[in-house]
Amino acid sequence: MSYTHNRKIYGVIDLLGDLGGVTEVIMIVFGVFLFPVSEFSFVMKAAKRLFLARTRENEFFMNPDPSKKANKYLA
Repeated sequence: MSYTHNRKIYGVIDLLGDLGGVTEVIMIVFGVFLFPVSEFSFVMKAAKRLFLARTRENEFFMNPDPSKKANKYLA
């Protein structure tokens, strides 16, 4: 009775396949942490564009008074 053994060599393609799996896991982990930041940034930019007022009149919106702003937060 004789046995034939075959040996498979771990090649470059196998290494790249394993690294691709690890890279995918790292991307998912970073995505979990960065998604809330990205979502907040999108919401803020969308809200800023949504409530943008355009007018030809220069004095339509009153300029804020710096003394009132300072007193509001100091009180």
